[in-house]
Amino acid sequence: MYAEHDPLETETDYPYVAKSGLFQCKYKKDLGKVKVTSWSEVGVRNPDNFKAALVNGPVSVAVEADKPVFHQYTGGVVTDAAACGYQLDHAILAVGWGTDA
Repeated sequence: MYAEHDPLETETDYPYVAKSGLFQCKYKKDLGKVKVTSWSEVGVRNPDNFKAALVNGPVSVAVEADKPVFHQYTGGVVTDAAACGYQLDHAILAVGWGTDA
């Protein structure tokens, strides 16, 4: 089981597999390659703090994953803040801010 200070696996070592119902974690500490050494809260719906945090690295973001914008998402910029929902149930990783070329 994952503990707060254990290193994280890459997506190659622990790929996402969509499933319904209960999910059993298959985390293997010995495959961990990245360790979180510090973190801070950005705040809810605070774009200025969000952009400032992205300067230091990726930011974990909570969304309501059953919203239509995520059903067939393959990439690009989500421009409607309300599209992410309010009943948050899924974490994603934001790696940038701006426009999609």
